[in-house]
Amino acid sequence: MGAPFRPTWLVPALAGAGLVNGWLLWMVLRGPVRPRAETLPPGVAWARRLLYANVLVELLLWRLLGRGAAVPVDVVTVLVGTVTLVQLVRVVSGVSRTFKLAAVGLALIGALSYLAVGGSRAAGLGLLGLVAGLAALASVLMILLAQRRDGRWSDATIGFGRIAAIAPLLLPLLSVALFARFAVGVMALEAALSMFSPVWLARTAHELAAPAGRTAEKDAEEVAEENGGRAG
Repeated sequence: MGAPFRPTWLVPALAGAGLVNGWLLWMVLRGPVRPRAETLPPGVAWARRLLYANVLVELLLWRLLGRGAAVPVDVVTVLVGTVTLVQLVRVVSGVSRTFKLAAVGLALIGALSYLAVGGSRAAGLGLLGLVAGLAALASVLMILLAQRRDGRWSDATIGFGRIAAIAPLLLPLLSVALFARFAVGVMALEAALSMFSPVWLARTAHELAAPAGRTAEKDAEEVAEENGGRAG
């Protein structure tokens, strides 16, 4: 028998994936750039609460309940995610009412179609599974466009959202292409890609505290300049 296949790049690749995951998790935990909860409109405050709740669901629910309860966890994740996106669409500015209704409609179509096929274990099968995936992807892309037009969100946050949107499309392709020889590498890559969605949600909540038309980072810079000027 030949020696077992042990690629020399596996250990550094796993270490790199761990560093990426740690960096992404830090961005989730770092907190709002500039807290403004006391002055936020109720709709914005609720959108932020739901976004943070969605982050907790995506990060913790699978780990707490395990894969033995895959379908119930999927149901909770889809329901919380859909409610969050609907509330987020309500508070963004810079897009028309028709645009918002279309985004909400696509999110609801995606969620209902997904639940109709019984969660992730059946979502890849049949027409409803395809409808669920395409509608969900379209709704997220519309929300990303709304974030761009709103002006509160940074390019980095929108970039994380784009990666989160296409990650579900990349993972099956990578699994088919690489799983036969690089199963561990695929699992590490899946873990890294799965972090982009909670990072986008958390950064969206952080930066939603800024006034419409301005990024939270810009507000923080101006506050720092004002404090520096007063100290001088």
